[in-house]
Amino acid sequence: MIKYLVLLINLIGLFVYQLFMQSAVTVTQTAPPNAQAGSTFTVEVTINKGSASGFAKYQADLPQGFTATAVEKQGATVLSSGNAIKFIWASLPGDATLKISYSVTVDPSLTGNQNIGGKFLYVLDNVKTEADANPQTVSIGGAVGGAVASTPTAVTTPTSNALASTPTAVTTPTNTDNTTTASTPTAVTTPTNNTTTAGASPAIVPTATTTPNGATTPANYNNTASSTAASSSPPAPAIGGVYATRSLSTGSVAPGGTIIVNVTIHKGATSGFAKLQEAIPDGFTATEDATGKGKGSASFTFVDGKMKMVWLSLPTDSVYTVSYALNAGTSSSGSQLVTGTFSFVQDGGAQKYPINGTSFVVTGQGQIAITPTNTVTATNTVTPTNTVTPTNTVTTASVTPTNTVTTTESGSVTPHIGGGSKGLVYNVQIMALHNALKDFKSYFARINNINEAITPKMEEGFTKYIVGKYGEYKDARDHREEMKAKNVTGPFVVAYNGGQRISVQEALMITKQSWVQ
Repeated sequence: MIKYLVLLINLIGLFVYQLFMQSAVTVTQTAPPNAQAGSTFTVEVTINKGSASGFAKYQADLPQGFTATAVEKQGATVLSSGNAIKFIWASLPGDATLKISYSVTVDPSLTGNQNIGGKFLYVLDNVKTEADANPQTVSIGGAVGGAVASTPTAVTTPTSNALASTPTAVTTPTNTDNTTTASTPTAVTTPTNNTTTAGASPAIVPTATTTPNGATTPANYNNTASSTAASSSPPAPAIGGVYATRSLSTGSVAPGGTIIVNVTIHKGATSGFAKLQEAIPDGFTATEDATGKGKGSASFTFVDGKMKMVWLSLPTDSVYTVSYALNAGTSSSGSQLVTGTFSFVQDGGAQKYPINGTSFVVTGQGQIAITPTNTVTATNTVTPTNTVTPTNTVTTASVTPTNTVTTTESGSVTPHIGGGSKGLVYNVQIMALHNALKDFKSYFARINNINEAITPKMEEGFTKYIVGKYGEYKDARDHREEMKAKNVTGPFVVAYNGGQRISVQEALMITKQSWVQ
């Protein structure tokens, strides 16, 4: 009898402890309610971290037109770029309360109510957890010392804004010297880098190789097999001695095949936190390279077409190479391009080195590169009768972007989706595990007496278990409290828009709902 009584007391103590530890982690931010366009104000964030320790990160969600700079860091490594700022701790300080702050400079053309959010991501009992900061709204008035600029701050303008009198790529006859190869010249699109020698006989040398299924090999591709495909242009100038280059194990691959991508990083004097991010072509996936150098000490993720390797502390080697496997989809075809950036910390600020794009070709089953075997000399002169004059004028339109993308170090890419709340739901996350449970339904029914529908989601290398589905944040918040009462450790509200995870603050903005403690 005494044994069972002691066991009951221990269970009650564990329940009280879990409730206490969950409530101990809170994040509060303060910002002025009003600010002038062109001015600077400070946002202060207080984090009661409870028993959280080890790796942690605070990231602020700021609107476009805000530029953030760290003020008080509390030992964190700070990454800031435009309106994005992150405080990263490889190991949290021992203080129970952390107070960080950053200054915000408002673009002179910005007006209206602007929302500031944030979240604290930490590890508790080997489970990745997050605590949202209370949203703040700052009303931006007219520009300091003058009227608001009439030009929008974010305008999408075509790169070829200035139109030349003749487009760079127009439809012209095949032979520019008005000669033909025993037939009326057909009209083709002349590449911008095509050079024709006046008076020369037109040799048939294709600038682009067309394969049987319609895929086109880039004009600068040499149509020969190569063991290594390097970047198509020289590396950009180094940033503080830091630069990176990329090479491929081959310049072509069949659908369903694999290319090994090698990235060589010259890190100069930089150390500490760094990130390699590569944009993977549509239809491709990236996986860890088990055959070669792999990721080294970095964490590897592939989410939403982005491959990321993140280092909390860079290797000591001044030059090192990492690699990953680029896997072609079965329906992939044509020319492809891999681009990326290497981000690092230098002199207390975030730096980004753009790695030049590297191209390759998906050949397709049965495709054969067309290599010219003969030169045909023109035998007659024909005056072209099918001169094509462009009739469409390109008008540059100013477009205000409604979609932005926030990159998180854990490997997820969180789209900021505007334009309505269709498909947006709030759920409650009750657990995240690296190794998925074999029978999660019976596990949660036995441990937490949860018998409702539970949905597992694979995200960021974790299997995340989700319950509930609500259109109102308050309903999801109430469900979160119910999960706490069932001895669930650290449940929290999450939001998905069209199946894509977004921050709760953004979901509240989209659905025009209020945050509830």
